[in-house]
Order: sequence, then C-alpha cells, then structure tokens
Amino acid sequence: MIGESSSVDNSKSPNDARLQSFLTLAAVLLRAQSRQVVAQLVVNAAADFCPALTLSLLGQPGDFDTSVYTAQLDGVLLAPAELERWEAKFEYLLPNSNRKGSFFIDYADTDHPQNILGLQYFYYAQAQTPTQNYGWLIGGAREILDEEEQHYLRSLAQLTAIALENAARFEALKESAAETTLVNEVAGALATSLNAEELFHTFMTYLRNLLPIERAALAIISPDWSQYELAFSWNDQPGRVRRGYMRNLPLADSLLEQAVRQREIMVNPDTSLETSFFKVVDGARLIIPLLAKGQAVGALKIASRKAESFREDDPRLHLVEKLARLFALALVNSRLYEEKQLSAEFDSRVGVYNHDYFDRELAVQVEKARRLNYKLGLIMIDMDNLKTINDNYGHLAGDTALRHTASLISETVRATDVVARYGGDEFGVMLPGCTARSLEIVSEKARRNVCETPLELENGTKINLSISVGAALFPDDAETPLGLVQRADAAMYVAKQQKNEVRVGRKARLIKVSERELERGASEQRSQAETLVPEGEPLDMDGLDTGTWAANDYERFLNWLGGDRQSVVAKVLRETYRQLSETRQQLYDVQHRVNQVEDTMRHGLRAMSQAIELREPYLASSGEKIQRLAVQLAKESSCSPAQISEVEIAAWLVNAGRLSVPEYIWSKNGQLSAYDWRRVQQVPYEGARFAERWKPLTTPDLLLTLRHHRERYDGLGYPSGMAGEEIPLLARIIGLASAVVAMHQTRPFRPARSLSSIRSEIEQASGRQFDPHLARILLHLADKGLLDFLE
Repeated sequence: MIGESSSVDNSKSPNDARLQSFLTLAAVLLRAQSRQVVAQLVVNAAADFCPALTLSLLGQPGDFDTSVYTAQLDGVLLAPAELERWEAKFEYLLPNSNRKGSFFIDYADTDHPQNILGLQYFYYAQAQTPTQNYGWLIGGAREILDEEEQHYLRSLAQLTAIALENAARFEALKESAAETTLVNEVAGALATSLNAEELFHTFMTYLRNLLPIERAALAIISPDWSQYELAFSWNDQPGRVRRGYMRNLPLADSLLEQAVRQREIMVNPDTSLETSFFKVVDGARLIIPLLAKGQAVGALKIASRKAESFREDDPRLHLVEKLARLFALALVNSRLYEEKQLSAEFDSRVGVYNHDYFDRELAVQVEKARRLNYKLGLIMIDMDNLKTINDNYGHLAGDTALRHTASLISETVRATDVVARYGGDEFGVMLPGCTARSLEIVSEKARRNVCETPLELENGTKINLSISVGAALFPDDAETPLGLVQRADAAMYVAKQQKNEVRVGRKARLIKVSERELERGASEQRSQAETLVPEGEPLDMDGLDTGTWAANDYERFLNWLGGDRQSVVAKVLRETYRQLSETRQQLYDVQHRVNQVEDTMRHGLRAMSQAIELREPYLASSGEKIQRLAVQLAKESSCSPAQISEVEIAAWLVNAGRLSVPEYIWSKNGQLSAYDWRRVQQVPYEGARFAERWKPLTTPDLLLTLRHHRERYDGLGYPSGMAGEEIPLLARIIGLASAVVAMHQTRPFRPARSLSSIRSEIEQASGRQFDPHLARILLHLADKGLLDFLE
C-alpha cells in the first residue's frame, strides 16, 4: 500500500522476482469472481511481464457473434467509452479462421490504416481450455519480444482461460443464488396477504426491478373460459394499483387466449385487433400467462414505450415466468379466500348480505359517521304477505319472493349503500351520508318499487307484494348501533299494523313524499351511478390520465357521503388541514431532534479523529483532508446523497483502527518485521469493529468500506485480497483518498511527496493499486486545481 511501510526482500534475481510475481498473480486470478476483473488484471499483467508491449488486448467472444474487449495502451487501462472508439481497430486485430495456431507472431503492415500506432509486431496467444475457447490475448509492440517474454505471454493466456472459466462458473452460481433468493423473497412477500389488490401491487414492485415496465394490467379469466376482465391496472407513475372496470371482455380470438393456450410469454405480439389495454404509443409489449397448478387463471399485460425494452432471447424472462407462477398461485388462494369470506357474509339464497355481516358493518358505519361528523340512515323492511305466499304457493315461491324483494330494494339504493337480510322476511339497509329528507324519499321509493312490481312465478301467476318500512337517522334518533336498530324496528312495527306504510323517527311518523320528489331522487341516483361508471364508456385502464382518476375518486367520495355537498366539503377540508398541520409539526419536531443527535455524533467523530492525530502528530488534519477529497470523488462518481454521507463519516473513522497498533510500529523508519506487518494488516478490521459502536451513523455499507479500504485493485491488498469491482465502491474511494493524503504527509520512514510526484504515482498505479476510473477522476481534479487544499 502506498504510504505504508512493508518488508520487501530485494535479494532475489529479476527472473526469480518475475516468477514469484506470476505465481502471485495466478493465485489472485484463480480466485477472482468476475470475468471483467480477470480481463483487467490480465491486460495489466501482460504489460508488466512484457515491458516492450505498447498494447495488451484481451478479446473475448460475446453475444450475437460480437467480441468483448479489454485493453491497455501505453500503461493506461482503457475506459468503456474509449474502448468503443477503438472497437473497429480491435476487430481488425482479431485472427480469422485461418489462424496459424494457439500462439503465433504476425508481422504487421505499418502503413495499413487500421494498424494501431504503427506497431510492427503482434503476438497472439489463445486463451483456451480443452472444452471452451475464451478468446485471444494480443500484444502489440514496436520491437520483438525475447523468448522468456513470449513464454510468459503464452502462460498468461492459458492462465486466463482457466481464470475466466472459474469466474464464469462463479457468476453462474452467484446468479442462480440471487435468483433463488429473489424467488424465495417474492414467495414470502406474496404469502403475507390474501388481498388481490395488495398481491398485484407487491408483485409489480418486484417485477419493475427486472423489466422496464411503464404500464401493466391484470386480466382474470372467467371459470368457463368465455370472458375475462381487467381487474387491476398499474402505472409506473405514480406506481400504484387501481381497480379496473373493463369486464365481460370476450376471450375467444384474443391475444390473451393465445397466450394462455400456448402457455408461454408473448413478446411484442401483433395488437392490431386488441385494444383493451395496449396503446399506439406502446413500443414494447408482453403478455405473461398466469398458470397455477397447470391451470390458466389469467395473464399480465405489460407495456413500455421503448420498442427495444423486451426481447425474446432476454434471459430475465425465464425468471419472470417463475415469479409469475408464484403470483398465479397466490392469486388463486386470494380468490378462494374472498369466495369463502363472501359466502360467510353473503346470503346466497336471497342475493344480499346476511345478518352477521349487517351487525359488524353497522358498528363500523356508526363509528365512521361519528368520527367524520355525518349522518347515517337505517331502514328496516318487513314483507307483509310472505307467509301467505308460502302457504298458497309453496316455500320455493317464498324464496323467489325474497330474492325478488331483495333485488328491488338493491336497485333502489346507491351502490355504496348496504343491503342485508336481517331475519326471515326482514331486510336492513344502511345509507351513509344521507339527510333526513333523503332517508324518507329512499324509504318511500323502495316501498313503491316493491308494491308496483308484481312477482311472476314460473307458471305465469303474478303475485302482488308489499312491504312495511321503518327508518331512523343517526345521530338524530339514536347514537348507538343497537339504539338505531331499535328505533327503526319500532317504526317498522308501527307501519306493520297498517301494512304497506313507511314510518320514520322516534315518533314513527307517517311520511308524505310527492311525485316530484320521487322523480328528483331517481334522477340524482342515476347521476351518481353515471359518475361511478359512465354508461358505454369504460374507464381508461392505462393510468395516464391521473387528473380524471382523481376527479372520479373525489366525486365518488362525495356521492358516498351524500347530504349537503358544500357543508361536507368544508368539514372534510377543515379536518384534513388540521390533521396535516399536526402531523407536519410532529414530523418537524422529530426530524429536528434526529438532526441534533446526528450532529452531536458527527462532532464526536471529528473530535475522536483529532485525538488520534494528537497521538501521531504527522497525521495532523488528515481526517479533514481525507473527508474533503473522498466527498469530491464520491460526487464525481455520481454517488447518491446517502453514499456521500457514508463517505464523509468513513473519512473521520478511517484512522480509528490505528489505535490497535502500538505507537512504536508507526514510528519505525525501517522495514517492518513479519509480526509488525501482521498487526498493520489487522487495522481495517479493528477500525470496523470500533465503528460498530457509533450506530446508527454506521451502516452495514459503511462498515464494509472501513473493512476493505486497504484492498488493491489487482488483488494484492489486505485484509481479504479482493480485486477489481469486488471491492465496494466506497472502499475504493476512501482507499484512494487516504493514500493520496498519506503520500502528501511526512512519515517517520519517508518524506512528504509533492503534488506532481503524487500525480505520477497515481498514473502508474491506475488499474493496479487504484480503480482506474477513480484514478482518472482524481487526475482531472488535480488538473482543475481542486487538490490545492492538501498544501
């Protein structure tokens, strides 16, 4: 590590040193876990073992008959953007099918336009195992290499093939492990809910991390496979689920039918005849069948504006299929649960809710009305002649009369009102947000609808029905669920004495409603129904018109409340504003206290860093300098604000591990003994252990940064010997910043270096000790004079 002393044996001959370096490199390459890291280490090593090489290039076979290049030119590892500019010339260098063998020399035409830098000699060494070709290691030089250098180039190519094979296997295992982890995570997340809407939202949260999705819809197939519905839609902005209103869509000859019958994902299908979801602006489309235990239950329709977003050869689609099967199974369980729950709350013989549901829902509605300060109407209805029908026509006719009456009552009230069977021939109706007069109008209209619509039996017999109605209003007539039922039931009992009447309130008064009021009430109800679902115009399922959605939701909410709209709006806005103000103040107070605690802890870190510097005076101001330089590198590397904050904290803690090493070791001006060097190599571990006490400022990523900031890009660092991008990004940033500051400071074993000397050292160590991308950023900062604060 630059800036730290170590024990080095210089007694060996150059050949022995080169062999030892090659063996060390072999150990690093064989345990590398990334093919990119292997390639970068190899091209750097080729230049080290063969100093005469101007160019070292590794060309690996890629997808679709392309090649992937990694190159070093004049001692500098080329960045991806630079590789793209050189790609055409690199393709010219790759050997054709008439190659001369696994190793050969090509004497190039220096005047050829594709010849790089006019190089005269090109050395080709094939990186190949007995079963797989991993490309060519190519060296370009202006002078011929000696036999030993050519031998090392051939050996390096063979070692490269083995290392690439190991890295490829590890990447495959890592990808498989990550896939298994994701599948288990999704399965666990889907198992936490039995609500279909929540399941769809959870699934889309994971799916959007795999594919570039802008819109999606969940299609559910009917049991008889004749129709389907778009039950839910999802839009990337704002990323939430909405219920769908497109029902009874024909399944026959649709894209959905093709997908579920083929049982495979359809990529960019022809949608000229399918307009239920996909839009003209959708450049890429997917239809993912949902199969649960071999049975198709529906499909996902997914769209994105970019035409190249989805490809048939995309390996991610195999993972999507696995996740879709998990979602399909969870969806089936959800539907079974909803059916069971509905059967427990629903009277299937009559077609309305049952008594148990009525009792539970009434308590909820009364509490909601009390909290939001609106009125709640309750209507109790008793059929006048059900016993006569049973006696004269049989109990089957009686059941038909019950269903007929329940249907007429349901048609009379709003979609948001609750109709339930209370007893044998009694019904209860809850009307949230109604006024006293609207309660009378609805009660009278229900009575007239039943009275004016006779029941027709299968044999053609028509039977006239009538009902007796009692109604009460919360909180005017009663303030508890039981009291409300008792008031409405008492009014119904009075109406029952005369039959076919409506009685309302505490005094069970007989109401009078004009024909004009009844017609106006019917008109208002039709208007409300059209607001919920416009006739002949299905709601837009692509989620783009969010303004329309908000307006529909708002209108639906006001219609559900009923009553004086202006008064309701004013009350809701006042209450909402009050609650928001209280919540905002509470959040402000909490955030203020959190900021105070964090500021105190940051001041403590700074004081601790300064105390360490007092122990070792030559470290003066190193924590502050590392912090400033590391933050600049993090910003230039497009790190997130959270990562920049972690870099800042890590800079104050980077020297904490030095406290575990006796001071005499740091003050030595000669080589360290093996024992002393082992103590130094434990510094990162000790620093991370010390930082664990500063929670919550120290996150897991920050601890990894402190533990691995002494690693080298070529894998020769400590404590773990990580290489390349295996080293966490923040650790690479802190490692570079601390090395630069250390080089600029006087140490007992060496004098301080100038900025120009540091710049030269960084250029030489780029791609070896330091991340080449970060090294280029640092050199750019030096060119702009942003490192002058080190002086």
